[in-house]
Amino acid sequence: MILVSGPYDSGKTITLYTGINLVNKEDSNISTAEYPVEINLPGINQVQVDWQTNMTHDKILKSLLRQSPDIILLDQIDDWETANIAIKIASNGRCLVMSGFRDFHDAPHAFTRLINQGISTSTFAFADGIRLIIAQRLVRCLCDCKIEQNFPEAYLLSKGFKKEEIPELKLYGAKQGGCDKCGRSGYKGRTGIFQVMPISEEMRQLIIMRWSYDWIDFSKELAEPAHREGIADLRESGLKKVKRGITSLDEVNHVVPKNT
Repeated sequence: MILVSGPYDSGKTITLYTGINLVNKEDSNISTAEYPVEINLPGINQVQVDWQTNMTHDKILKSLLRQSPDIILLDQIDDWETANIAIKIASNGRCLVMSGFRDFHDAPHAFTRLINQGISTSTFAFADGIRLIIAQRLVRCLCDCKIEQNFPEAYLLSKGFKKEEIPELKLYGAKQGGCDKCGRSGYKGRTGIFQVMPISEEMRQLIIMRWSYDWIDFSKELAEPAHREGIADLRESGLKKVKRGITSLDEVNHVVPKNT
């Protein structure tokens, strides 16, 4: 299973569709369960959820399994029954499951959220079924009229920059009043910032060990091996785009606060 997590309007659907297009081959049997079907994809069996006729995500998922799919895309996991079925399918190797998941934190926190939804699968099914979690947000891109900004060193350190990189930093912000091109806002378009977290063997063992204990602080524990393995969190991903002049520090501070 591959989970793409984030709040509303964070670009999860586009990420999932992009992933499906990358693996869409003539010999692949791909099906989706969506509400609504936002983009028609050639060669893919897309099914629209309809609660009035009881065509829910979990019922569509059970029906799709009879067609022996190679890949299933769920636009959203929002109930325990759908989550349990999807994880069981993924853990027994029948097919790849790709799904959106509504969460307002980072990739490690998605595990805690799934547990809170009442996952009842076995420990090993849960640990083996999920192979990758992508947490994402959207930030506004600076227009070409952007202006250079200067900040005190102490402020930059408090926002996550490293001391050794500060002398070489060249940061930009939105021009007050903007220009005609950006509609006087200083920003034009949006881009994604991502935390891409493959589930390593160390993380998998941690999940198994913590299964019967308190999960309240589990996301913090899972973040430790992720950091050691060089996985950038959402904040670090945002700062990389600030350093490249794609977006502003103010925008990243708004979308991904320092304590997130």
